Amino acid sequence: MVRNLERWHAEHHNFSRLLDLVDAWTRRFRAGEEVDYELLRDVMYYMTHYPDRYHHPLEDAVFEVMARRDEGLRAAVADLAGQHERLGSSGKRLADDLEAIVGGAVMTREAVAEDAEHYSSSMRQHMALEERTLMPAVAREFTEADWEAARESIGGLGADPLFGDSVEQRYAGVQEEIFRQVGCDCIRI
Repeated sequence: MVRNLERWHAEHHNFSRLLDLVDAWTRRFRAGEEVDYELLRDVMYYMTHYPDRYHHPLEDAVFEVMARRDEGLRAAVADLAGQHERLGSSGKRLADDLEAIVGGAVMTREAVAEDAEHYSSSMRQHMALEERTLMPAVAREFTEADWEAARESIGGLGADPLFGDSVEQRYAGVQEEIFRQVGCDCIRI
């Protein structure tokens, strides 16, 4: 079992594998090739549920403590919290696009591809910024008691339904596709 900051690094790594699928899908989609919309809908369902319910709220709680302790981090914390909100909206827009397509709606390829590219690019930049700016400070300053308080403040962490010990049925196809398309050096959470 991975703990605390190592868990975040592992989650970022796993999210990157899913973004690799989104990117590969977007390239095929733009080229007019067939894509598995249901699979990508499940990827985005995961990305708008697990990270947005557990990963980002825990980051916000930890980063807020760091901002109180280090005035120099306040601007970065405020920026990252705003990014969490924008990522949630961007991810939901793409998930809604895919749900509509699976439901039979006709949408322009350009609009859906742009939503996918925007989400993937924004999420990757966001994770890189966290890894560079705040996680080193958290690694130096946060105690186990701080981690426990942060986890409690968000009501605890839920089990990861894709990369956890037990993969939910909904995500079995996603996990297989990760292995098939991008290989998976994914990390069990």
